[in-house]
Amino acid sequence: HLVLSATSSASTIQSALRGFAPVRPTAAILTKLDEAPQTASVLSAIAATDHFAGVPLSYMTNGQQVPDDISTADAGILLSRLLPAKVIVPHMEAA
Repeated sequence: HLVLSATSSASTIQSALRGFAPVRPTAAILTKLDEAPQTASVLSAIAATDHFAGVPLSYMTNGQQVPDDISTADAGILLSRLLPAKVIVPHMEAA
């Protein structure tokens, strides 16, 4: 397992993936979801790299209390976190 922090920048994730490519990880754990306002850059970096093709996210952590806060990776939860929790769209009157 390769452990990746959800709070990392896309470039940091890409660097980690390149650095660990020689050991050929078979799965990854995405940590610190509770500390990341959104996960779009991290998930994009994982999906965009050639060094990580076909390696699944197996677990994710959402808190400091391991093992209580570790769970199997859930695509629905990850997709719901692609954008910040609150997106404010101003109300506009029709002209």
